[in-house]
Amino acid sequence: MSRTVMVFGVGEIGGWALESLARSEGLDTLITADIREDWGAYRTGMVAVGSAYEWSS
Repeated sequence: MSRTVMVFGVGEIGGWALESLARSEGLDTLITADIREDWGAYRTGMVAVGSAYEWSS
């Protein structure tokens, strides 16, 4: 079974939730949405890089 989570709004609180979820085990897909498309893409990219670095260590 696929485990997918969608985070709406990746500002202050949603950003922290996104950081935590990206570093947790058991998720297959993490989807983000933000009213500010450029900020949402930037924040999601930064979280992806950070979690990939953590998992490779």
